[in-house]
Amino acid sequence: MSLRGQWEWKVGRDRAAPGAGADWQPVQIPERFSGREDLAGYTGWISVRRTLPSQIDALLDAGRAVGVSSGLDSDVCVFSLNG
Repeated sequence: MSLRGQWEWKVGRDRAAPGAGADWQPVQIPERFSGREDLAGYTGWISVRRTLPSQIDALLDAGRAVGVSSGLDSDVCVFSLNG
């Protein structure tokens, strides 16, 4: 199942649920944040978020494993799933 598409992002580490808080901006994932001019020289956290498809809940409820392929950034990522 692909999670490409519309997400929200902001500078800093933030675990707020989609729709909550300020400073979140829309972004199409996949995105190469390191190539963005507005982030030139930035070396801190970038948070991305979205509401996950309901099919993922069904997989988890059935005891199935769910994996995430995050490309080259996986060594510096933190994933949080909030219900």
